[in-house]
Amino acid sequence: MDRQKYAETIQKLDEALNILEEQVDQQRKQNDKLMAAEIKSRKQHEAFTLEKVEDLQEKLSLGITTLQQAIGGVTTQFEKEIKQVHFLALM
Repeated sequence: MDRQKYAETIQKLDEALNILEEQVDQQRKQNDKLMAAEIKSRKQHEAFTLEKVEDLQEKLSLGITTLQQAIGGVTTQFEKEIKQVHFLALM
């Protein structure tokens, strides 16, 4: 009789292990799907952020160019004024 109980206990343990293995496998598959979704989301966010950075770089470059042109214009005008003042001082 004891042998029968041991056999039943071993069978129940084997069934429980099989169920546990299935649950672990399902959980692993679910985790894999979640990880894949997270990776995809992060890659999309990275692409969006990169696009924004590139857009800001273009705007910054345009702003710097405009500022350099303005400074060049002011410098040219200032040089003209200085030459005119020197000319008038020599008269």
